[in-house]
Amino acid sequence: MDKNQNNLSRATALLAYSKHSNAFDLISLRELYRDADNILFKRAILAAASKMPRTYTDDLYKIDESDDLNIMVLKKYLKNNEYKIKSRI
Repeated sequence: MDKNQNNLSRATALLAYSKHSNAFDLISLRELYRDADNILFKRAILAAASKMPRTYTDDLYKIDESDDLNIMVLKKYLKNNEYKIKSRI
């Protein structure tokens, strides 16, 4: 994904990609999250990562003191719940 594009477009594309991917195709989201600097895009990464197995998301959902309040709330929610991404055929 091109970092120069609009972050809303990037977030929407990422959610669409995760909707049609299997759980193990999304493992690269951890590195993408570490490189992201936009809150909207980080939230999309966290929501897309909820489709991954719990062993992979535990590290991603740890709350850091440097996280924005929006990110902290979403991490706390996703740690206990799953964001359902339904596929329609």
